[in-house]
Amino acid sequence: MESESILANTLSMDFSCYTSKATTSRANSNYIVDGTNTTTIPSGNSIGVFSFYQGPTKWDDITSHVASFMNNQKMVAKALNNTVSFTYSPTKYWPSNPNDKLSFFAYYPWNNLSNGSQDIGVENIEDESKMCLRLNVEDNPSDQVDVMLSDLIKDKTYQDTNNEGKIDFNFHHILSFVNIKLIIDDNMKSIAKLKVNSAMISGLYNAGTCHPSYDQSSGKTVFTWTPYFKTGTSDQQYVLDTSALSSTTSNQTGNILLMVPQQLSTNVVFTINYDIIFIDNNGNEKYKYTNNEQNVVLKNTGNITDWLPGKKYTYTFTIGLKPIKMDATTDEWSNSGYDTDVSGPSTN
Repeated sequence: MESESILANTLSMDFSCYTSKATTSRANSNYIVDGTNTTTIPSGNSIGVFSFYQGPTKWDDITSHVASFMNNQKMVAKALNNTVSFTYSPTKYWPSNPNDKLSFFAYYPWNNLSNGSQDIGVENIEDESKMCLRLNVEDNPSDQVDVMLSDLIKDKTYQDTNNEGKIDFNFHHILSFVNIKLIIDDNMKSIAKLKVNSAMISGLYNAGTCHPSYDQSSGKTVFTWTPYFKTGTSDQQYVLDTSALSSTTSNQTGNILLMVPQQLSTNVVFTINYDIIFIDNNGNEKYKYTNNEQNVVLKNTGNITDWLPGKKYTYTFTIGLKPIKMDATTDEWSNSGYDTDVSGPSTN
């Protein structure tokens, strides 16, 4: 049955997104929704929506789910005062039969899945219960994308939305947010300054496939990742921004990586080359130690052995004349989700 022949009420989609927990911002990013500088999906960016027409049958009673109602529908954001509305075409409508049901899920940012321009792909969309998202992480940290998936919304009718036509998407971060910071040893702050010549992380899986599933006991979506290396790139090095790392103030942003969740191996190494410049009371250079290089195995140095989806990890490296010290912490990454309203007034 063609979807247009079963519709009676308008399904125009108006979205509002927020985060209840702030996280560290990332410079030069067009896609990250960090909860601080960007609390909504940025203007001009888009989400992709899949919707399933079920007739009167419940989702759990269907053996094959086909996204015929919306299939990677692109919806473009327009943000104003921390609220966002979305436009899309052609407009869709609620089924004319009040007992007919629709189910939905969405992802961010939208990608033309036929050409994979952002190295994002959604696969097996004919059956959401087997749906997976694949991702190749960008080589340049400033190009990396904050990929989010929504919970599945099942068995919605117009009446279920209090006759307002509103559907709430709850988006989740599915990558690991890794923040790298650098400070100089307290005993040296008054007599020396730090210059970072180069810094990088190597040995990380740089691609993966995410399989969402519904946990009945918790009532939440679980995101399970299978990480792997892009073809021929097991030695990929993520080069960090030395200008950000050379800033040793307590509120420095540092460098941020948005990575495929993975178990850390002893091959994951932070490498830094730096100069320690000793200064006199007037700030003039007296002498310096140049081209100091250190390698720190992340798994062996801290108590964090896995990077999990939706988690934020902060690594603070302390530089001095002795070997580098590292402190590692983990926190939720705005994991309360992002709410999205899908609304449409009745045309009756």
